[in-house]
Amino acid sequence: MVSALIAQQALADMPQPANQPHPQMQGQGKDGQHKWAPPPQPVKVLPDNRVVFTLRAPQASQVEVQGGWPGGTQGDSHVALNKDKQGLWSVTVGPLASNIWNYQFIVDGVKAQAEFGRKSPATGLPKDEFAIPGDKADDFIPHGAARGSITYTSVPFMDSQKRFTVYTPPGYYSSDERYPVLYLTMGGAHDGSRDNEDSFVFTLLDNMIASHRIKPMIVVILDPDAPDGSSLGNSKFHGGGNETDPSYVTAAQTIVDNIVPFIDKSFRTEADREHRAIGGFSSPGAQGFLAGARNPQTFATIGTFSGGFPTWPGVGKQIESKLHYSHYTGPDLNRVPDMEKLGAYIPQLNADAKMKLVFMSVGSDEPLIQTFDLMKTFLDKRGVKYHAIVEPGEIHDASNIRISLRNFLPLLFK
Repeated sequence: MVSALIAQQALADMPQPANQPHPQMQGQGKDGQHKWAPPPQPVKVLPDNRVVFTLRAPQASQVEVQGGWPGGTQGDSHVALNKDKQGLWSVTVGPLASNIWNYQFIVDGVKAQAEFGRKSPATGLPKDEFAIPGDKADDFIPHGAARGSITYTSVPFMDSQKRFTVYTPPGYYSSDERYPVLYLTMGGAHDGSRDNEDSFVFTLLDNMIASHRIKPMIVVILDPDAPDGSSLGNSKFHGGGNETDPSYVTAAQTIVDNIVPFIDKSFRTEADREHRAIGGFSSPGAQGFLAGARNPQTFATIGTFSGGFPTWPGVGKQIESKLHYSHYTGPDLNRVPDMEKLGAYIPQLNADAKMKLVFMSVGSDEPLIQTFDLMKTFLDKRGVKYHAIVEPGEIHDASNIRISLRNFLPLLFK
């Protein structure tokens, strides 16, 4: 209980919205009046890319910062902070490599979560993330480019409603132009309100449109999972990810049957296969791939970023991997898809489908690289041309999504 109270106090010290200031009392002044002091800046990136973490927690006995550097799906770096006489804890780490890193203060063993739902006006990032400048960060933070608009909406989806996010490019509402559409199947229980996680997508689109690296486009972001979830729980495969049931396939088709027509009626789209693309990450990304591969009359472009193909219903099979978790991070170490079973789901994906683009990417240091190689062989046998990228040093995490999306976008709608 004491630790929880201390963590609550530490949380109160985190930056508050400008219109709701909550400065902290610090000591007493004359006549017993409390002195008020603003909370310290929790993260400061120095010019040499070292990072200073600071937290006021005068009653705490131990404070750590947990961070996503140098990598890992949960963050594998814990660093102790040092306390001064005023109860201010701080530590300097790095220099860190260019990327967008997450962090979390841990006060006497209790996480003091930064405010969820708040983004920095300067970076557009959630309060528990910060950017180290360079190639892996600059495209994902605002630089003054004209901004697109965001719409949250929903449609009937199987026996429920599916909420999702629609990005329209700068100038959409001041013109009568029609635009191509990219559907992103990102997962993570996306309910149309997860703008913190999506913010890097919007910023990337703004920056790449402004620099003329991509065409202006409409982007629909959704989690294609079935309303009650299609996961059967923990996988029976050692080193495997989730398994899915038949609703996974039904939900993939519902994207085509419900969401695509709704978008075409509600927004100024170029409503033909040549101007529709679908792609995404991990198991949701493979579900989007399934939707596109089964409906080449709807989508001419499909793609996956670290596609979770072993999660398709009944497709995964056990293997003895030659890879080791000491180097490879992510799901499906000892599981790959049975390619005959996978192929039976998508007989439409062949040379006759005349796909404009089939895109696949994978991190060089994640176990799904085994599935990636099998998929390349499968597409070769089907006579399907593809664009495949192995991203050096990437694993199964948010950095992988950002880099994959940046590689995917310039290839669209040519």
